[in-house]
Amino acid sequence: MSLNQRDAAALDAMSAAGAAARAPQLAPSGGAGGAHYAAWRPQMQTFLMRAGLEERDYAKEIPQWKELAAAVQADAEAADREAVALLLGTPVAASSTATSSASSEPERAQTKAKERVAEMMSRARKAYGFLYSALPSDLRLLVADVPQGYAYGIWSFLEKKFRNTEQDNVADLWKTYTLLAQESGEDFEEYKARVDSVRRLLIRFGIDPGRL
Repeated sequence: MSLNQRDAAALDAMSAAGAAARAPQLAPSGGAGGAHYAAWRPQMQTFLMRAGLEERDYAKEIPQWKELAAAVQADAEAADREAVALLLGTPVAASSTATSSASSEPERAQTKAKERVAEMMSRARKAYGFLYSALPSDLRLLVADVPQGYAYGIWSFLEKKFRNTEQDNVADLWKTYTLLAQESGEDFEEYKARVDSVRRLLIRFGIDPGRL
């Protein structure tokens, strides 16, 4: 799947959620524009929640994603063929998607399972579109191997790449900030410069001690 096709999927997700919906942007490696991961993560989770998505739609692994995606696609194509044949009056062999009042209990259970899985896949694809749209170009290249529509693939990549190291950095910076004190014989301006330096680093991670 090319980057252009993935960009199109991201645009589709935003269009489905409304013209005003724009996912919070994650800062690139250089740090210019967007929020760093520690600040971006809760913003993104809130955004996804407002878009009608739950954490399981992107943070829970879906085993056999490729096989499920292929099965859902095949089922949808079969339903499309039957709909076209019905409209044109063309005879078509009944498929597994066809149901009737005489369907057996196992057939009804299978139909319900198909609908459930299709809905699950649709929510995951929507989350994928939003997550991908939030990534800077350098990170989009790193998730090129994630299966199209698999939101968990992007989310787990980001968690492994950023969460532990960045949260540790924020914790260390906050500890340094709270323990700052003017040393004996230290000029106040020098002390203030040390405080401002650490504060600026915290602000880069979305935390402004002056506003807490």
